[in-house]
Amino acid sequence: MRGILALAMCINTFWLYAQTDFVELEANDDYQSVISMPNLPSQNLVWPKYFNGKSGLDKHLNNLITSSTEAKENDLKGTVVLSYSITLDGKVDDIRATSSTPDVLNQIVIKALNNSCPWIPGKKNGEYVKMKLSVSYSFE
Repeated sequence: MRGILALAMCINTFWLYAQTDFVELEANDDYQSVISMPNLPSQNLVWPKYFNGKSGLDKHLNNLITSSTEAKENDLKGTVVLSYSITLDGKVDDIRATSSTPDVLNQIVIKALNNSCPWIPGKKNGEYVKMKLSVSYSFE
C-alpha cells in the first residue's frame, strides 16, 4: 500500500512540475507555434512552440545541417521527412524517418532536430500534452 501511495505522489509531483515548468518561456513572445492552421477548428489545442516559431526551427536546422559535409562529400540529394514528438518536458522524442532518403541524410537531420531545445509543449484543454509533428529538409 505504501508503494502505491509513493508512486501516486511521484506521478502527481511530476505532473505538477510539467504543468508549471514553462511559465517563464511562455511569457516570452519570441516563442511561437511551429504550425499555423488558422482555418482548422482549435478543439482547445495549442501547438508546440519553438523560439521564433517555424522560421526559428528552420534557421536552427539550416545552421547545423549546412555545416555537415557528409551529404556534400557523397553528393547525396533528397528530401528528408521526419515525424517526431514534443514531450511534456519540452524535448524532442520518437523521431522517425518517413521518407525513403539515404540513411546518412536522415541521420544528419535527426541529429540537428535532437539538438533543438527547449520547446514549449503543446496543450489540450489547458494541460500540457505530448504532440506529434513532422518536419522536412531538402538536400539539393
